[in-house]
Order: sequence, then structure tokens, then C-alpha cells
Amino acid sequence: MHDGNAIFLHRSILHDPARLTVKTFVGRYFDYHDADPFEWFSGRFASSIVLGLSDDDLLMLSLVYWHFDASAQGPSSAARQRLLETLFDYSELYDMCAILCDLYNARAAEQMTVIFFMAELCGLLSYIALLF
Repeated sequence: MHDGNAIFLHRSILHDPARLTVKTFVGRYFDYHDADPFEWFSGRFASSIVLGLSDDDLLMLSLVYWHFDASAQGPSSAARQRLLETLFDYSELYDMCAILCDLYNARAAEQMTVIFFMAELCGLLSYIALLF
């Protein structure tokens, strides 16, 4: 049951930012000197993953992307680097999750604490890494 005060975003709005977060996350496995195979493979992988995610997962990944680059045109190299640094630094990850948790709770059916949001995000990214 959805909270009557929640602001819902359609899947079509969430698809691209979530895809770009996945693409950035899996991109850390590639050598950026050979950009063409990276762009092709990571883009196709990210698109296929995003299609199978729940609305809540799409929202979570979209909020992560928008936190670093609200343009939704594609992550700049600086935004991509900052996102990756944040995901692998506990203090920065917690700070980001504290901000995003409030935004998530305003739009999602299930309310979360910051720690639970962070655990869900890490679990989702671990799942994506396993699929990769």
C-alpha cells in the first residue's frame, strides 16, 4: 500500500538514470583506454539489467545517479569518478544514503531507515556485480 503523500515517478523516467548508474558501476571493470567495447558492452548490460528491476530498485539507482549528475544525459567522467569513490568509502556512502533515504521515502511505498537504505543499495549493487 502506497503512502498517500508519496510522489510517484513513472518507470520511464527512472529507466535512463538507473541504467547510467549501473553502467558506471560495472564500468569500473573496464580499461577506459578502449572506450568503444566498453560503451557497447556496458550499455547493453545495463539496459538488460534495468528492465528486470523493481520500481523501488529503479528509484534507488536513479536517486544515486541524480545525486551526482542531474542532467540524465550521461555521466561526466568527474561525476562517474565521484560516484565510484563514494560507493567505496563508508563515510561518504553513509552521508549520501542519509540524503537519498529522505528522497526515497517521499516516493516509495516502503519507508526505510538510512542504514536499511544503505544495506539495500549495497545489496542491489552486489547483485548487479554478480550478474556481471
